[in-house]
Amino acid sequence: MNRQLPISLAVAFSTSLVLAACGGGGGSSTASNGTNTSPASTQLLGTVQGLGSVVVNGVRMSTLGSTVTDEDGHTFPQSKLGLGQVVLVAGDTNADGLTGTATQINLIREFSGPVQSVGANTFSLLGQDFSVDTTTVFKTESSSVPGSLAQILAGDYVEVYAVRQADGLYVASLVEEQTGKASLESGIEGRGLVSNLDTTAKTFTIGDLTVNYTGVMVQGTLANGVAVRFKATQDPVYAMNGSATILANSVLVKGIQNKLNTRTDQVEVTGFVESDAGDQNPATFTLAGLTIDVSAARYEGLTTLAVGNRVEVKGVLSNGVLMATKVETEEARESSRGGRYEFYGVAGNGAYSSGVNKLTFTIQGQAVEFSRAINQGTTNVCGISTTGSTPYVEVKGVLNNGVIVASKVECKSVSMNDDDENDGDDNDRDFSGNRFEMEGVVSNYNSAAREFTLNGTRVSVQSTRFKDGNLSQLSNGDRVEVKGVLDANQVFQASELEFED
Repeated sequence: MNRQLPISLAVAFSTSLVLAACGGGGGSSTASNGTNTSPASTQLLGTVQGLGSVVVNGVRMSTLGSTVTDEDGHTFPQSKLGLGQVVLVAGDTNADGLTGTATQINLIREFSGPVQSVGANTFSLLGQDFSVDTTTVFKTESSSVPGSLAQILAGDYVEVYAVRQADGLYVASLVEEQTGKASLESGIEGRGLVSNLDTTAKTFTIGDLTVNYTGVMVQGTLANGVAVRFKATQDPVYAMNGSATILANSVLVKGIQNKLNTRTDQVEVTGFVESDAGDQNPATFTLAGLTIDVSAARYEGLTTLAVGNRVEVKGVLSNGVLMATKVETEEARESSRGGRYEFYGVAGNGAYSSGVNKLTFTIQGQAVEFSRAINQGTTNVCGISTTGSTPYVEVKGVLNNGVIVASKVECKSVSMNDDDENDGDDNDRDFSGNRFEMEGVVSNYNSAAREFTLNGTRVSVQSTRFKDGNLSQLSNGDRVEVKGVLDANQVFQASELEFED
């Protein structure tokens, strides 16, 4: 397929952006020196890389009390959140710049519709090319077991979360296969840069897709180079040469500038450098739809920027320009934090295989492998492989074909000094000690003991604050999210509980 390079500041709304206040993604916070302990307003737009809360670009945000929606306003339970999704998170970060509390989480799909073709490590959809690698997550509606590209066939309906490169090719972070067209949450949709606009024929192109907007009341002003999101009810027509045509029923002109709260304290952008901003200034670039000024930035993991680099840029928005204070590679952040993916919670289903010297277990429903060579040959880290043991652990590592290959598995000692109980403050030391979050369906509820089972873990609600309900409403079958700590008896002491619809 023919690819197009981005052409101006009005870059398509790329889901490779992360906007984070005060240094998410492994950089130090401006507040971490102790001169400022106030929470910082935050927006994060990036790929989910951890659970037990939600981790986006190294920033761990508590999700209790937050609302999960898509761009059409549909509301979802917290269980909807998963690896590989691109999300826009609004909330506050703590003084460390690495933890915080989310108030709103918006799911940002890139494209959805019927698959056009499938290659060895690529597939096409709606006239766009997508590459996959070992970090791409494949899911189906009917199974929680990780899949692969081999399960995707031409004609299958999928929803794709992806990162757009400078050359127009997308790197898929999550591919969700649906049972049919009716299963697509927002129908057939896509986004990108307008080119070849023909106001007489009422058409424009995005990559190799021709969008016909005849009879559509366009929201905004169409022009070549602006970012748009379109939706359709009819399947696209795919041609043998790789091009596609679709009849839209809605077109919205909306780029990243429309989504940003310019009053956010600090922002962090992650993505591919798309162009030199077209102004012949070596200190400015475009990245994920924003102009970046790096004239006062320090670098980690690289010394200069070039089109095609994938980097994280930290800075402050000023008149629509991100004034960068720090530029680093994902590899540099990964090295400093011990892994790109982070999980927090109860380890279960532990087993040690001496033949391959490997410990396997699950955390937050995610499969993990940990080589004993990393831990001096210890075969039972944190007691994980002890029958019936469900210890609290923190896991960091890399994602390889649906499995987290851990570089670090850390056992946390029991800590009940986190002001969990009756403090009235949801933001205090959100993830100190062994505090984490779980989501699931209540079972084995014992009202006298004020205990129930959640995902195989005993949960106590003896001293719990309730949101959207109260203790008298709690019953088996309720879907809830809880935040708290695991005590010495491996009972989860819930400090907060939220009922989910």
